[in-house]
Amino acid sequence: MAKIKIRKKEYQEKDVFDAALDRIRYIYQRFDKVVVSFSGGKDSTVVLQMTMIVAKELDRLPLDVVFFDEEVISPETVEYCERISQDPDINFSWFCLPCKLRNAASNVQPYWHPWNPEKKDVWVRPLPETAITEHPRFNNEMGFQHFCPYIYEKKDGAIAMLTGIRTQESMRRYQSIARKKNDAYITGNGENNQYRCSPIYDWSSEDVWLVVKKLKWDYNTTYDIYNKTNMHGRYLAQRVGAAFGEEPLRRLWIYSECWPELWEKMTKRVPGIL
Repeated sequence: MAKIKIRKKEYQEKDVFDAALDRIRYIYQRFDKVVVSFSGGKDSTVVLQMTMIVAKELDRLPLDVVFFDEEVISPETVEYCERISQDPDINFSWFCLPCKLRNAASNVQPYWHPWNPEKKDVWVRPLPETAITEHPRFNNEMGFQHFCPYIYEKKDGAIAMLTGIRTQESMRRYQSIARKKNDAYITGNGENNQYRCSPIYDWSSEDVWLVVKKLKWDYNTTYDIYNKTNMHGRYLAQRVGAAFGEEPLRRLWIYSECWPELWEKMTKRVPGIL
């Protein structure tokens, strides 16, 4: 078996902020269409705001943004996404599709589908007014990542889907970046002519919060609620998004402590979490 070469970190004179801006400028040069995959979390917030800076600089507004709503999300995440969606410089696509998601809480039902129309009576919240609930290339056996390359058509050209992935969060992410010599932050096999780009892959959590504070960017106040719990200061554990996967299951208690009304609905929505 051939050995996989993992490259060591090399520190540069340029700071991570300027380096990320340069990467996004290059992405605009290389791709026909630039889209931000937005989760409502701190990392995708930074990617969104920095891409907005470059889009304005290059006169490429409005910026396309896609958000996959997993139904079981904090009220503060919903409010934050609503604020972002109302920005006139953003073309915000709010997807509420019954994608196939992991349910690590149950061996009997290891998957669940948010916004499943057959489970409408136990949805944890109403469907957003601007929700996109259908797509011609979607089927409910698709996960969000599987479906993502099929949002746009081939006639849209080469598409860059920008994400807030950072290598600090896992060794697997670091290895996937470190294996490549050139354009390491651009990955994927070009399925449907789409590539995933991670312009802040080398940022730390401290970098993220520093730029949010210094530039006074809007952010998801779910993190303020986290900081009132014993999750305070544990930056790598503070995430918004999927609730029932293997890794998120370890912090499922946060819902019962911070959003008891949501938690009660969750216990009726997804089997095995009690």
